[in-house]
Amino acid sequence: MIQYTLDEIIALLDGMAPGFRQFIDEDNGSWDLMIDDYGNVVYHHVFSELSFYVDKMLITEGHEEALSQLLTFAEELLGPGVDPNLDNAVATCFIESLDHYVAAGHFPVERIEKYLGERSCRYIREYDAFCGAECILKGKKR
Repeated sequence: MIQYTLDEIIALLDGMAPGFRQFIDEDNGSWDLMIDDYGNVVYHHVFSELSFYVDKMLITEGHEEALSQLLTFAEELLGPGVDPNLDNAVATCFIESLDHYVAAGHFPVERIEKYLGERSCRYIREYDAFCGAECILKGKKR
């Protein structure tokens, strides 16, 4: 099963999105929320921070390679063989959050949608069907 320590996941994400670790360092108290009382990584907080970083830094600075790498990595973390908490965090705190940023007018849908993979698109469709959220991100036609 795919799992990561906090150092591993932050190093991976910082490698794809340079400056992510510094971004977290500057967000006072953020590190404290990334480990629970039992020493487990709180993936949901990590990926919430990542979606915020994408919105604040990567979209405005136009880092196409970083966006592509992050969404490809997210695609790999959706599905079988992945820690269910990690899978859920990527879906709810990253993919859904990006959709909310698009809906709020932070950036055009085209900036993200072209990088969505099949699993991400399927998740968005299932999320729409489940709760009627009418997500803006639909991804490539599948």
